[in-house]
Amino acid sequence: MALNPTSLRARVTLGTAAAAALAMGLLVSGLVLAQSHAEDIQAQTVLTSRVSAAASTVVVGVRAVRVLETPADTLDEGVWVFAADGSLLDGATPPRALATVVTSLGSAGAKPPREVAGRYLVTSRTVKRPDGTSAATVVGALDLRPYTSGTKRLTWLGLILAAAATAATAGAAWAATGRALHRVRAMAVQADQWRDHHDGHRFPAGGRDELADLGRTLNRMLDRISSALDSERRLTDGVAHELRTPLSVIRAEAQLAHPIAEQPTSASLEAILRATDRMDASIETLLRTARHRSAIDDVCDVDQVLASLVAAAHRPGDVVVRIAPAQGQGARRRVHADLPAELLTAILSPLIDNAVRHAPHSVTISRAVTGSVVRVRVDDDGPGIPEADVQSVFEAGVTTQADGSGLGLPLSRRLARAAGGTVSAEPGPGGHLVVELRAVRRPIEGPGNGVQEKVR
Repeated sequence: MALNPTSLRARVTLGTAAAAALAMGLLVSGLVLAQSHAEDIQAQTVLTSRVSAAASTVVVGVRAVRVLETPADTLDEGVWVFAADGSLLDGATPPRALATVVTSLGSAGAKPPREVAGRYLVTSRTVKRPDGTSAATVVGALDLRPYTSGTKRLTWLGLILAAAATAATAGAAWAATGRALHRVRAMAVQADQWRDHHDGHRFPAGGRDELADLGRTLNRMLDRISSALDSERRLTDGVAHELRTPLSVIRAEAQLAHPIAEQPTSASLEAILRATDRMDASIETLLRTARHRSAIDDVCDVDQVLASLVAAAHRPGDVVVRIAPAQGQGARRRVHADLPAELLTAILSPLIDNAVRHAPHSVTISRAVTGSVVRVRVDDDGPGIPEADVQSVFEAGVTTQADGSGLGLPLSRRLARAAGGTVSAEPGPGGHLVVELRAVRRPIEGPGNGVQEKVR
């Protein structure tokens, strides 16, 4: 199994494994300490018994001290008897590691058991005369290796069992979290799929566990979002219908007056007709977006839309509107965006109009493709937007022009979001407005656009 340290499943698994390893480590340590203590007690008991048995063979006479012969040779193993003057009465030559210790204990009297060289346990006991003076000293030593071997075996066995238990716990935690998070992943996939389809879907909320509670909470949130979107669509639909009636009257009156009007008036009427056509297209785009927000499947040629916008742009005074050479991955090929041409026109028109109104000399439109994003910039040489106002300019009603309505940029951002894109502003000097939309690369069928490639 592949562990990604940043994933929730990996963090839960690693945390559980660490807790299991700590618990097993404490358990093994406790068992080893208990075994070691038991072995120490056993070794001390054996050594003390052996020294006591050897002391019972020491006979204290009036003139001398002698050691009785014992039928068992085991009493002589690791036991030495020293006279009161420190001379050796009985016992073989001690090992080199014990020679100094045994000799010193032979003249030091009774001493409690202690370890020597990490391998031997030594002790001594005094044999006294009837008058209480020391007649002899019995020194005993015991090899601890037969006793400590059990602790070593227990330690290795405990480490192996701890590693196996930790691995088993980690595997169980990985499997359990996988089953628990499977529903979460399924909910995330469903939510991602619903983003590009009609709403009305809801998460399954059966059961009484935490994930069911999460599903019910998300469903309530989706209900509120759906209700808000329905209200917005009804409002947009109503406003669009209310605007169409006066627009139709204006257009009809302008068409009737155009043939008989004088030249200056005729030019004004043509401008009115163009404006009404553009407003009617914007209203139609609003209606289409409001009614079919989640089913925008058309694509458009970005360069073609930009060319038509520049050709139709109103240029007061000496303002020059131009398209800069393309940049990025799509510099040498046609670039298509994942939205209808009418919607892209409705998104970019307010940005270009805003730039033309503020530019004293020039407006530059550029586009670039980075990965799956097509970016369109509208730059002008005007005073620009203060850094403190880069967000407020997208609020409805906010405008710096006496004759402005403050609705163009908010409408542009709303339409871009409906198509899965963004509209943002950058602080000056100079005005900088940026539109980011999904580029198209994978083969799809687009009305009037041929076969293109869509990137999701």
